[in-house]
Amino acid sequence: MAKTLLELINEVGKNLRRSTGSTYTAINQNADSIFIMQAINEAKRQVEGAWKWDCMRETITFASVGGTRSYDLGDAGVVVTGNPARDRSYVAHTARHQLQFWDKTADSEYRLTECPRDYAEHIATVDPDTDIERPSLVALHPNSDGLEVRFPWAPTGVRTYKVEIYNPQDDLAVANTTLTVPWRPVVLAATALCFDERGEELGGASSLWWSRFDDSLSREIGRDATAFDMQLIADTNYDTAGYWNA
Repeated sequence: MAKTLLELINEVGKNLRRSTGSTYTAINQNADSIFIMQAINEAKRQVEGAWKWDCMRETITFASVGGTRSYDLGDAGVVVTGNPARDRSYVAHTARHQLQFWDKTADSEYRLTECPRDYAEHIATVDPDTDIERPSLVALHPNSDGLEVRFPWAPTGVRTYKVEIYNPQDDLAVANTTLTVPWRPVVLAATALCFDERGEELGGASSLWWSRFDDSLSREIGRDATAFDMQLIADTNYDTAGYWNA
């Protein structure tokens, strides 16, 4: 069962013998709870970066503007559906490294092919006046607050695009915010970080907690990998009748 930030602070507090499970009633209750919250967010980033968690995967749709090459997917004004990209977001690919980016304009749906950002910039510089109806190439790269979409040649008009991204959760800062990724490895890593801060003289070795973290993380990845394997079915080469096309 997912846990809130306040519940996570108390879970770490139990490991540190600072909480009975409900000792902390506010995330800023004292210096300990504030430090534990910092450790939780650091641990959360470690867990988020360790695997392409299915729970981090989101779908964004946006509409093009005729003659416009660049779109900021971190801008809520650009995104039509889905959560805007965040500062650690990255685009999803299939097991065959195909970009998860489609033109889903009615009656002309197709997948776009990824190109390097340098190529998109080159075309925008040497051929700035050419737009095309149905772009087939697109580049995506991080920007200061999310992801930037760049077409080498801009669409001539309004088209609807869909992109799958991994969208790690923002740092937890509100008591009742629920953690997205599995909570056990986050608690164990946060506990290890707290023991690292205490030092062996005051709190014992952190190596035991890091070992528990590694074990818990491996088990959670193994469990999540089942969902990942199921996703691969959609990328196989079956025809509409269900037969394999060699």
